[in-house]
Amino acid sequence: MDNTYNIRTANENDLFSIREWVSEFRCNLNIIEQSVRDEQLIVLEKNNFIVGFLVLTPCELLILEINSKYRGQGYGKALVEWAMAQYFEQDINVVNVECTPETSVSFWKHMGFEIFEKPNNWDGKQYGYKVLERDLKANLGESKHVLIEFYPESILHSNQEIPPFKTYDMENCMASEGVIDLSRRAICSYIELEGDPVISINVDNQNIYKNKIKRECAEKIGVKRDKSFTYYIDQIIQ
Repeated sequence: MDNTYNIRTANENDLFSIREWVSEFRCNLNIIEQSVRDEQLIVLEKNNFIVGFLVLTPCELLILEINSKYRGQGYGKALVEWAMAQYFEQDINVVNVECTPETSVSFWKHMGFEIFEKPNNWDGKQYGYKVLERDLKANLGESKHVLIEFYPESILHSNQEIPPFKTYDMENCMASEGVIDLSRRAICSYIELEGDPVISINVDNQNIYKNKIKRECAEKIGVKRDKSFTYYIDQIIQ
């Protein structure tokens, strides 16, 4: 694949080109047409021809399709990488995708997505999600060691040892004027879980918080929620 292509938001005229080769995705034409009106259809254009497209919603890639003549040349990867950059700029922390058809699973794994099934696999489908990790620039202050762990809700009601499903172990977090700036955003990606996740915060080996992440007290200590309803924390408010 060379770099002589352009990725842009689709317009109504692009639908004529797409309809000519999208027969295998005919059942999704209504979604594709609506996404043009919503300015959510992104196309990859090469030599005035629409090679591929994806539907980019606020936190989910709904459809990704490449013309059969151009598959295996890196255009799907280029579209997804472009989309990930857009999500990152929009401060989205977790991006979701439905792995349809099943043959697409290997592609999404290659793009860094974690593959999972919904509880009890009730719809028989596979899904993927990708956490957009980000380093943070801390202000000057006193250096702190911060350990943030995310647990399933069952840890609050069980005497058994339950491991965290996500851990952020961070040195060089800076404390100043009652706020600790983290060196990395701690993101709670709990798509595969049932119930409400629990966040545990340790500062210099001392636990200062351990409770459900949806509680008001979690918000007061610095937990926020992005447009995709993903919880995260950049600062600890003491």
